[in-house]
Amino acid sequence: MHSNQENKVYIGGLDKADLLVTLYLFALHKRTRYIYSDISPKEFVEIAQSSSDLSAVKNATLEEAKCALIKKKGDIGWFRFMNLKVNLSGDYLDTLQYNRDNGQELAEEIIKGLHKKQVSSQITTPQVESHMKEHGK
Repeated sequence: MHSNQENKVYIGGLDKADLLVTLYLFALHKRTRYIYSDISPKEFVEIAQSSSDLSAVKNATLEEAKCALIKKKGDIGWFRFMNLKVNLSGDYLDTLQYNRDNGQELAEEIIKGLHKKQVSSQITTPQVESHMKEHGK
């Protein structure tokens, strides 16, 4: 499968373990609760973020995510028995395969939310937005 520029999303400055766990939890939540639902990715992210079961599981899986990222050098096929198909080794994530299995533009909405939540990083939200505008995102 080819990856092209329009499927690439900037993930520089994000905690990769946090990103991996978040992608996993949203995929799990989507597949178990909203698989037949016809809601937008933005609506789904808002619903899932308010779900207490997502935040409860997140803390327990962060260490596991850190180990998986080191062991697999950022190229994650399977994580906790779920095929995510994401490569988090660089500053860009090709979202094509993740979105194909979990919902159109879901990865972009998740990443946008993580960038907005980012407070104590060397990259600020305006820098991320500027970078994304420069690269047509």
